[in-house]
Amino acid sequence: MHVSRFENIMDLAAAEFDTHDLWGTAMGMLFDVAAVLDMTDADGSVTPIPFARWDYHRGCSAVPDIQALADRFAHDYAEGEFADDYGYCVMSLASAYVDGLVSQADLIYAGDVLDRYTRVLRSAGKDY
Repeated sequence: MHVSRFENIMDLAAAEFDTHDLWGTAMGMLFDVAAVLDMTDADGSVTPIPFARWDYHRGCSAVPDIQALADRFAHDYAEGEFADDYGYCVMSLASAYVDGLVSQADLIYAGDVLDRYTRVLRSAGKDY
């Protein structure tokens, strides 16, 4: 069975869509994908175009080192607990990127899918 790039990223992030809050779930995943994409772009040459397209603006905090976050994920996963400062989705996707399971292009593709989905929800009046 073939798994799409989008499905692969959602599986790696253990994403589950809350049918009672499709908008919130999709926006949360879009922020997680954007955060990891931001970590992969040390020189800042990749993110400006998709971030503008998604109308995403980085928060005020520093962008974490993706290798350090992936190492922390491996440790936390082994211990069975995760710190609250980074959610499971972000840590899992960061680890998947470091391990070569996803690429920047995959993250951009997933972000584009989520962006289109949130626009459909917004046009249907299902945003908040």
